[in-house]
Amino acid sequence: MTECAADTAATHIRSPADLVGLIPYLLGFHPSESVVVAEFRERRSKLGIVVRADMPANSDAAQLATGLAARFSGRHADGAAIVVYGSVDGAPDTTRGAELVGMIGAAMQAVGIQLCDAMAVGGGRWRSYFCTDLGCCPADGTLIAGNAGSEVAAAATVAGMVPLPDRHALVRSLEPLPARAAEPMARALKQAEAAFVLAVCRRGTASAWQAGTRERFQRAIHRARGGRSGGRPLLADREVARLLVGLVDIRSRDACWQDLDLRCSPEAFAVCWQLAQRSLPPYRSAPLFLLGWAAWRRGDGALARVAAERVLEQDVGYEAARLLLVALDHGLHPDELPGLAGRRDHPLHRRRPR
Repeated sequence: MTECAADTAATHIRSPADLVGLIPYLLGFHPSESVVVAEFRERRSKLGIVVRADMPANSDAAQLATGLAARFSGRHADGAAIVVYGSVDGAPDTTRGAELVGMIGAAMQAVGIQLCDAMAVGGGRWRSYFCTDLGCCPADGTLIAGNAGSEVAAAATVAGMVPLPDRHALVRSLEPLPARAAEPMARALKQAEAAFVLAVCRRGTASAWQAGTRERFQRAIHRARGGRSGGRPLLADREVARLLVGLVDIRSRDACWQDLDLRCSPEAFAVCWQLAQRSLPPYRSAPLFLLGWAAWRRGDGALARVAAERVLEQDVGYEAARLLLVALDHGLHPDELPGLAGRRDHPLHRRRPR
């Protein structure tokens, strides 16, 4: 399993502590038993894409090293760093993974990217594979919290990026509501379905409902700036249900997709998160895709991948989700794709993806 994230905030990386402090925020979860390769740009002061993979068996290490290097080939990076994550509780062990680090470094060198550093992380500490100065890199490692890396983490938190405990928690966060909790939303969806049918019968067209869906989406993003009020959810079940029913229409989804891409803000992300978490079959594909797109635009490749895969699990023909997975698989940095609105070469203007 691999994920590709990106530092869309162009965070300045000043030290290994900055890097190990930021990676969980970019991935969306705290990795363990993983190897991460991070790309440096702008004279090694900023991050580009960050790719995570499960720690391989010894027999698969060479293949993984080649595959990871291929993800960075042709990207003209100024350098790269490797971070090997052990168990959550164990101390950073620079003997474990040393051979893999060597293989990845050689593979990166073969595609023209120099390896700048490699760190082992475990038990909330990190230690360099290359540094032998115990004054700089003590045998039991350096605490990640409370050092320069925490400044980067604080900046990521302000940007709305909060890592979950592990990847399983990330996957579970997008599971459908349990039956009892879903009952109010199921009732709201039936009412929204009836309202949609009535609106179409009265006008003989769905155009008014389509326009209303876009307006509701924009209004929800605007209201999100106010956060929560009185402990109640930002969006009422009725509002969520009307949006979910409206987003089934591809034209309505496309309009909201463009608005989301134009206003890819923490507020827009929060709205997509609510829609995805509170959606019920058969209304889950569109909100999950929009959440995945919003996550990718803000550099959260792991959440984007989980969301897109969830869409395809229930609708194998949902082409928009496939487009998102293609971007993730090829390591396309969100900043490398201009905004969708008005672009005549975008798939929305060529052939409408489901």
